[in-house]
Amino acid sequence: MKSDLENVKDIYHKLEEDYGETILCALKFDWQTVGLWLLPVTIVVGAAGGIWDYGRHMQRTIIHLLAMNLTRGIPFTPKEKATMIEILTPPAQGILSSSPWWKQWLPR
Repeated sequence: MKSDLENVKDIYHKLEEDYGETILCALKFDWQTVGLWLLPVTIVVGAAGGIWDYGRHMQRTIIHLLAMNLTRGIPFTPKEKATMIEILTPPAQGILSSSPWWKQWLPR
């Protein structure tokens, strides 16, 4: 009985030497495996963050362009035009909250 167990272990050892650890479906845990599993998650989270940040940037840019279009064609001095754009551009907090969405449920 003992020789059968040793024989099976020898077979597994020989298979692992010849074909690598993947042939036995008993992969060893290492940092390369962790990296390969977390890479898709990292890519998706990074892409979602990039899309969200681009949306915030475009919203701010569009509002600034709308304020500039309101003053187009009106003969203002450069200082008057800058003042009008400053007045017409809403504050950033009114458009996009800089605090996270969950802070509204926290006690104050």
